[in-house]
Amino acid sequence: MTQKKFRAPTADGRLLYAIDPSDADALDGSSDFLGDTRGITFLTDGVEMVRRSGYGNQPRFLTAPANVAAVQYETSVGSRPVLGHRRTASIPALPEFVSPDEWVILRPSIGTDDDGDYLADAWYRAEYGEQPTEVRTLDLSGYSDFPVDLLDTESLTDPDPSFKWAVSAPYLVFGNEYEYALPGILSGYAERLAKAVDARTTAQIWTHKAREDSTVSGNITLTFEDKRTYPVKNTRGRTTHQASGTKSFSFDIPFPKTIAAKSKAQAIAKFDKLVDEIAEQIAGKNAVVCAHCSGDGVIVD
Repeated sequence: MTQKKFRAPTADGRLLYAIDPSDADALDGSSDFLGDTRGITFLTDGVEMVRRSGYGNQPRFLTAPANVAAVQYETSVGSRPVLGHRRTASIPALPEFVSPDEWVILRPSIGTDDDGDYLADAWYRAEYGEQPTEVRTLDLSGYSDFPVDLLDTESLTDPDPSFKWAVSAPYLVFGNEYEYALPGILSGYAERLAKAVDARTTAQIWTHKAREDSTVSGNITLTFEDKRTYPVKNTRGRTTHQASGTKSFSFDIPFPKTIAAKSKAQAIAKFDKLVDEIAEQIAGKNAVVCAHCSGDGVIVD
């Protein structure tokens, strides 16, 4: 079954086309296209390539004006022709320049060195002509309009490869070309979240419990104003005083195992917000003397 091809609008009013690796030959005649677009000159105004991050045969995107049904471009083909060979050595007895046909005869006639290499190769340098090019056309008529309410067109490249992202099953039909811009699930971030919270607070965070229980667990030492009075002996007899105190508290703050979002970029933004919220919860904890236990206990407010 052939996978359907989709196009989607861009922010500037053009249309964006996912160029699959199978279409690479149609665009420039070689697999080099998958690495970059050097050697390609678009003859149709308003057309450009958008690279997608990734390795291997990752698709790229082409943007074109909305009224364009085909894109014309010029691309390099073949090898640069050898115009001849010019002498670089100070050997006046040899011709200064020889044509390709003359080089075939001259090269072996000069002889070889002890390693069997032609001496002429060290005494002459090849001169090349211009890279040949040809004009080609890429047909865009086989693409269907993408249901843009599902696509985050600003998130076509991977915003952070270190996060695990999976496209939700109903959207797999659109192809992994749009993987990062489609709705999906962020997962496998538990320990990373705990470490991020640890960097934001003065609490001691245990990251292993995050991975096992989906909770940010830790311990924090809080200073509180002790309203209780304590007897003190001094030279004037007995008196009382108040003192601040410290107490350690343990906590477990649950968080979701996965984050669903419209795109990977939006999911990572939710992750960052979750880190902020948990860090604020920990920073907002206060120790106070309990009013219901004869003034002998301390609780976290």
